[in-house]
Amino acid sequence: SVSVLEVAHDGALKLLQTVAAGVKVPRNIGLDPSGRCLLVCGQESNRVVVLKVDPASGRLAATGHGIDVDAPMCVTFAE
Repeated sequence: SVSVLEVAHDGALKLLQTVAAGVKVPRNIGLDPSGRCLLVCGQESNRVVVLKVDPASGRLAATGHGIDVDAPMCVTFAE
């Protein structure tokens, strides 16, 4: 699973949401440069899935999109 937290003005954390990652053994996540998608690497499911990020709330939603990759362990973005 992947959790979304909110940071209050005093630095306290508040849990907003926990969603299924859609992979087995989430190893790494990466927020795309636009801030609209979060990619999740599934180390044991050999898959990277895409979660949609709501720009207003930061909440996540499944997209049904992903790609099969042998033992993905890290997400990076090139500019």
